[in-house]
Amino acid sequence: FANGVVAGPGTGLASGGRYDVLMRVTDIFNNMPQTAQVSGLDYELDIATEPIIIVNPVTQITNPINLQYILPEAGKPGSVRFEFIWLRNTAAVPGMPDPLVDEQSPHVFYVTNDKEQWLLDTGLDGNLVRLSGSNLFRDIDNEALNHPHITKFS
Repeated sequence: FANGVVAGPGTGLASGGRYDVLMRVTDIFNNMPQTAQVSGLDYELDIATEPIIIVNPVTQITNPINLQYILPEAGKPGSVRFEFIWLRNTAAVPGMPDPLVDEQSPHVFYVTNDKEQWLLDTGLDGNLVRLSGSNLFRDIDNEALNHPHITKFS
């Protein structure tokens, strides 16, 4: 306690710790103290979303597109969002048609709850969403169907 402020080592709980809370009181007649206890309380100080990890792709997008990612903590349901943003064309390949400008970019979509699993549920393999480069929002195995892991797109 310094200058009316409590601070310094030992004044805060350890994030990720498990605690028992014990309360003790003695009445004004100095009778035997009474206690109450709650055991096994988990404490988590969470002030920021943990950094996500994109496992794949890392250097090049190929077809099929395999989006593999790890969420190190539980995310808010419905918040896992992907954006494919066209930057420019790669150099033309002799004998191949010139690349087209992607006028529909950005391609934005959210994934279903089963693809929002966090590290403790998925392990280091993380989540995997497979997409077709010809139609991101259709089922990769049957483009007549909507993609089973995409909830909304634009």
